[in-house]
Amino acid sequence: MMRKFILIFVVCMVVFPVTLLAKVWELRDSRLSVAFDDRTALFSVKDLRNGKQWIQKTEAGKVKVKRVKQENGSLHLYLEAAFPFEAFVSLSADSGVQFELKAKGKTPMTEFDYPPAFTTENKDYYLLYTDGEGLLLPVDDTRYPLGNGITYFCGGGLSMAWMGIVDKQFRSGYMAILETPYDAALRTIRQEDGLVTFKPVWLSSIETFSYNRRITYHFFDQGGYVAQCKKYRDYIWKKNGVVTLKEKQRRFPAIEKMVGAPHVYVWETGRDISMARDMKESGVDKALFLWDANHRPYPVVGYDTKLKELGYATGGYELFSDLHKRDTTYNDFDWNGSDRFRHAVYPGLFNRLAARKKDGTTYSNKFATYACPAAMAEQVERKVSRKLKDYPHECYFVDVYQANGLYECYSKEHPVTREGYANALNRNLKYLEDQGLYVGGEWGADFAVPHSVYVHGMMTLQRTWFDSEIEKKGTIYYYGSWKNNSCPSIMVGTRTATPTYLKYSINEATRVPLYELVYHDAVVTSWRWEDGNQHYPEIWWKKDLFNMLYGSAPLWNLNRNRWDEFKETFRESYENVCSWLQKIAYDELVSHSFVTSDGKIQRSEFSSGQSIVVNFSDSDYDYEGQTVKSRSYLINAQSDKQVFTILHSKTMSDILNVPVSRVTLDKKVHSYEYMSRIPSLEGEVWYGAYTAKAYCNTPFNELQFQPYPSEFALKDLARDNNGNQAAPLLVSNRGRYVWSDEPFAFELKQGDLLLYSGHEEITSVQVGGSLRDAYVAAMRKHFPPTGRTPDMLMFKMPQYNTWIELGRNQNQKDILKYAADIIDNGFPTGVFMVDDQWAKDYGCFEFDPVKFPDPKAMVDELHGKGFKIMLWLTPFISPDGEEFKEMLSKGGLVLEKGSRSPVIIKWWNGYSACLDLTKEVAMNWLRGKLKKLQDNYGIDGFKFDAVDFDFYVEGSTVFPNKESNAMGYEQSEIYTQLGTEFAFSEMRASWKNGNQPVAQRLQDKGYSWNELKLLIPDMISAGLIGHPYTCPDMIGGGLLSTFEDIDYGTFDQTLMIRSAQNQALMPMMQFSVAPWRVLDRKHLDICRAAALLHSRMGDYIYGLAQEAARNGEPIVRHMEYVFPHEGFLSCNDQYMLGDKYLVAPMIEKGTTRTVALPKGKWKDEQGKVYKGGRTVWIEVPLGRLPYFEHIK
Repeated sequence: MMRKFILIFVVCMVVFPVTLLAKVWELRDSRLSVAFDDRTALFSVKDLRNGKQWIQKTEAGKVKVKRVKQENGSLHLYLEAAFPFEAFVSLSADSGVQFELKAKGKTPMTEFDYPPAFTTENKDYYLLYTDGEGLLLPVDDTRYPLGNGITYFCGGGLSMAWMGIVDKQFRSGYMAILETPYDAALRTIRQEDGLVTFKPVWLSSIETFSYNRRITYHFFDQGGYVAQCKKYRDYIWKKNGVVTLKEKQRRFPAIEKMVGAPHVYVWETGRDISMARDMKESGVDKALFLWDANHRPYPVVGYDTKLKELGYATGGYELFSDLHKRDTTYNDFDWNGSDRFRHAVYPGLFNRLAARKKDGTTYSNKFATYACPAAMAEQVERKVSRKLKDYPHECYFVDVYQANGLYECYSKEHPVTREGYANALNRNLKYLEDQGLYVGGEWGADFAVPHSVYVHGMMTLQRTWFDSEIEKKGTIYYYGSWKNNSCPSIMVGTRTATPTYLKYSINEATRVPLYELVYHDAVVTSWRWEDGNQHYPEIWWKKDLFNMLYGSAPLWNLNRNRWDEFKETFRESYENVCSWLQKIAYDELVSHSFVTSDGKIQRSEFSSGQSIVVNFSDSDYDYEGQTVKSRSYLINAQSDKQVFTILHSKTMSDILNVPVSRVTLDKKVHSYEYMSRIPSLEGEVWYGAYTAKAYCNTPFNELQFQPYPSEFALKDLARDNNGNQAAPLLVSNRGRYVWSDEPFAFELKQGDLLLYSGHEEITSVQVGGSLRDAYVAAMRKHFPPTGRTPDMLMFKMPQYNTWIELGRNQNQKDILKYAADIIDNGFPTGVFMVDDQWAKDYGCFEFDPVKFPDPKAMVDELHGKGFKIMLWLTPFISPDGEEFKEMLSKGGLVLEKGSRSPVIIKWWNGYSACLDLTKEVAMNWLRGKLKKLQDNYGIDGFKFDAVDFDFYVEGSTVFPNKESNAMGYEQSEIYTQLGTEFAFSEMRASWKNGNQPVAQRLQDKGYSWNELKLLIPDMISAGLIGHPYTCPDMIGGGLLSTFEDIDYGTFDQTLMIRSAQNQALMPMMQFSVAPWRVLDRKHLDICRAAALLHSRMGDYIYGLAQEAARNGEPIVRHMEYVFPHEGFLSCNDQYMLGDKYLVAPMIEKGTTRTVALPKGKWKDEQGKVYKGGRTVWIEVPLGRLPYFEHIK
């Protein structure tokens, strides 16, 4: 039904000092009657639904009415105050009373207020004050410091551009929304009778009226503050383009680690990774770690990566708002020193960057002078790019930007209005987002919500925080200082809450979650950093309850001492608060209510249907037949069964319409519940999952290279690793990736990717348009860089393994001779690996005293010659030794499936029992043995062999064994993690563990040209599943039989040379067969030259390793990875070493080959320049390794 709008002229006699004829103009619809008295220039609003009337009182002589007109169902008022202006007053379709004010654009002004405040008729109301989360202020309160009329200012202004009045029954009331908020405020005032109300104040824009101003009042007969919040939510989300936290997470997947987690500022000893590890072990599974670079010591470089390894979210504190007058001149600052990322350091740039008032002076507070955000873009980029090189944060907390108010800048170089100021702030935040960083901030100003994921300070009602008892030194309330740079007491200290704090900031009767009712599913909120959960131990419980009630994050400030002192309380707090937050973190807060009039019992309900009742009182409370313990909570959530049903709504049975038990992937009892089909995009191909194409000794003509063909037989990652590295990752040239935390099986049919999982329905993730886009996105989310590499010697110098030369007769005498021969034949020293059977038996980690009469002397001599020493090991234990008996008694062995008997596994050296690396007793035992070897003999590291997946399962065609109770992939994953504890370590079989600081070696290969052709594609594949620190197989191959009983008359020396050249420009280079034994002098010289080339390029190669530690990208790169969509999809005979060098070794007999050069200009190692975008034919004599530098 169309509403009827009636304009009524009422003529009446009103008694004034002088009796005059007055006109009252009325706007009406079915809900409201709005009356305007043109004599007093005042409005009154009657709510026709409940009969309540809201009136304005005169402020004598402030506004005069010149004329009133009716125009299109609205009132057009011609008014005069300090200057003439017009007001257009209308009723909107939803019964909002909108005022639009107009004056000549260049009208000079400072500020004026209109319309007048609506009066508060009696004390039975609350002011809804949107300062932080929200304050429920009784209108008769006389102590609370009223607002200063500054919008978007944390010291008493508004976080959201509205304010309201609500009755004490939480039904009726009204709100005002500033629709032009930047040069405006809602100023709280006390009436003559002492009751609080508010009015709008309009500020100039560059000293003029400038543009039309709008404010809309909405009146409510029911719904109270919740209805007001939802009205504002509907308005502001649309106006500002707000999106949900879930949508933000699609752009920044790392948000998931922050959601439902405490936000932790770390100081001093808290910045050591050991504290984070202790937190993890204590049950704090999720946390966002933040640190301020103004305070030393900095965490070690790579700290972020270590946190990511633990599954924690990482971030940095930043400050782009502050300047110091010391920078009016240039001053020396050590950009590489211990303070290299200090904030507010802009030598010589103060005058260029400062925001200026009209008189040329600057804005400032007790901390600093304000920088103009419009001048800061270049400085923001410089600061961020520098820091991310050392600390690859996932987010930034940007202090002050949202909390300090908006200012006009009159600088000639960067003038801005207040709105321009806000836009410039947002542009700087957007720059951070464009670098892949999500953003947090101090306070939660409306204008920045689209660029904010979390905001600190909202839970702290700050009007009673500043300038209060907390600043009184020598009292129990003093909140501390910043004097101790590394460990400021204001951050890690504790104190007693002030009476004012208890009355307003933490009082359950006066707080209300206005901000959460608007923004809970868009922004995560928390406390000020000086006001964390642990700062007031006596009310820690209460802050935790507010976090749960509001769905906001706890905030902790920690050094190691504070963590250790309150460890159990932190753990309990996390368990209570965060387990709940993780259920409702993405939900809208749809309702909040005061169950009891004193606010002691409150209830929140979220859009998922889950709710919580909180009891702030000291007595138990009966809520609808259920007891809510004192100082506790009651969660009424959906049942686990319901949630399970939602998560498992699309199983394989649903898709295939057959019982799950019939869906099997091999002849064994290994079935998967979930199946998904990923249709192929046009021209799409897939890479990943495996390093090796198949287990060694597979006939070459049976191998299928990557990218996978459109018809590819099913492979099960849970049961087979192809004798090498494997990972649950597939990446495509069209910018998509597939990842699951658990193994899956896959096949390709007609180009479509079919995925089978026992854990989840797996989908593809679209992140860009290229292979590199896909890999980088997957890597950053699932196996981010750690900041660590294996020891630099692994990259810079060759490695020498004794396997081929000594076989199973490892002994002290021949090892020392091998080392002497390396030096005598002019080869560089490097890493020396002592291989199989140096010990008395498998599982015995002591040198065989017969073969090694003085192992310490041997190690010392090798060290003296410039070698580092590694020892070979496996997790196998001979079943007749003392070690077997010990581990059996302690439960540290792999058992037969469904049995208590240890499984005896067939492997290449016979039959053995095996350590169960998932058992702590086994891992501690093995770790202790290795540490003892280091302590007793000076061993530098270890070669971790075996742990192939098929050792543990029935049905392997390579090593047929019984089904065990262990999963090979789990054993392999843990085995690699042990390897990360040593600077020198090498893995051959591995599961996941992308970017971990271990050398990942290719599986053993035979001595043949076909086997050589596998080297480049395998190295590329290893990089595409997360392993940049790759080592090719031994030069010439690692199969012992190849080099036994050599017929030197027929031995192909050329193959040995090409094998060495293939490795010379790879991340690592490893010899085993002694070149001087199998090569004549001519070929030996060429082989030596390859080793020396690797050493000369060592700095560049290790530099790429260091880059990989920071950015996670491969060192050996597929041509398609670096040059997408230029025709390199199946290029397997050349590769990129970083983005600079194209390497094209010979991989088959002959002295010529073609090289496909990407677009651009290229220079080969002989100095010849080529135009790219074409294929060239080159001569490759035996002594040449072709490589090309990308010069343009």
